[in-house]
Amino acid sequence: MIEFFVALFGGLYYGGKYFREQSKLGSIEARRIEWTATRECLELRYVDYETEKWAKNFISSGEHYDEICGWFAEDFRYVFGDEWENKLRLPTKFLPISRIYRKWDPSWSMPCLPIEWVYHLLLAKQGKIDNWVLDMGLTIGGIEEKDWNVKFAERIERQLLNAGVEGVRLVLELGRWTTPLNICGGNIKIESLCHGPTYRLW
Repeated sequence: MIEFFVALFGGLYYGGKYFREQSKLGSIEARRIEWTATRECLELRYVDYETEKWAKNFISSGEHYDEICGWFAEDFRYVFGDEWENKLRLPTKFLPISRIYRKWDPSWSMPCLPIEWVYHLLLAKQGKIDNWVLDMGLTIGGIEEKDWNVKFAERIERQLLNAGVEGVRLVLELGRWTTPLNICGGNIKIESLCHGPTYRLW
């Protein structure tokens, strides 16, 4: 009789343990499938080489200052305030960006941070994401520029959503040295592609 109860309770215990493990594995697999599907969806928004080259040349030529200010005036005002035109530094035909061409990467030098953000805004307006941003995120930077960077990231997210990109919610991925109270040096990433805990900055 005792053996019967031992077998019964043992079976219930190990049976429950088995189903819990299977449930946990199923949950992990479901998250993996969701992550893969989200990534594949977002990868359709990768900027192609020609669009990337066009965006960089469009900014660095110095010939489209007025167009850029017209498209993103609301974004610039949100970041810099009403005096944004005095704080923004973009190339003009009188002050172009010096370019550095390499065989594998037609890169360009950036004399100030806002130019990099304009590049991402320009892509986002077309529903495109730089593949480096998709993988590594947007850098918050140090103490001096972090507030601007966070605000620009918020506007980039809005431009992407306005362009019809789904599944984009940008968050700070918390790491060993990054906390909601100390965000310097962290990266703002697409939440569904984060591996660690996240924190929404706006």
